[in-house]
Amino acid sequence: VDASQSMVGERYERATRLASALASEMDRRDRVTALTCDVSCRELSGGFRMPNAATAAAIQQFFDKEEPAGASDLVAALGESLEAAQRLRSGSDRELHLVYIGDGAASVGHRRAGSLGDEMRELLDGKAQLTTVGIGQDADTPALASMARGGGGHYVPFVPGQRSSQAALAVLETTYGASLQSASMELPEGVALIAPTEMPTIRNGQEILV
Repeated sequence: VDASQSMVGERYERATRLASALASEMDRRDRVTALTCDVSCRELSGGFRMPNAATAAAIQQFFDKEEPAGASDLVAALGESLEAAQRLRSGSDRELHLVYIGDGAASVGHRRAGSLGDEMRELLDGKAQLTTVGIGQDADTPALASMARGGGGHYVPFVPGQRSSQAALAVLETTYGASLQSASMELPEGVALIAPTEMPTIRNGQEILV
């Protein structure tokens, strides 16, 4: 969860409620941990835990002790999160899924959407899959979508009025199951320009309008 200054107030509360809802809705065979990040990250003690109501409560208590403040460096935060996950996973062959929950507003480091996507592609490079969740109507959608595309995952907006449980199920739906990464199209002669110019990661059954 992004705990930088731009997340202060209701935005941080919505983000943390969603994160704890994820922990309660996940498959019991999975394992989960939580971090809050600005330019650096703090992690939940105890390492990876079985997702259940008790873990969800512990995650919420962990978040409640944090006060959003400071600058935001998205690339550094995701890099530190990946290192923590790899360290905690030591000896296990489980797949890693990182879920960034925040507004996508970087105040230091890489800030352009294209640069963030390239950095995620280089950083994760098959080590983990990244899903991004945008909090608030003014979340930086292009940046979050580019990050998710670079990380082989999906961008999911958490819109005002949506319940945390509904948003959690939407996020989990994007992380479970098969996905097609780095899709390309073979176009007929005479077609000079298409949009989107770069395909997102496509979930099984998802439709993309080109």
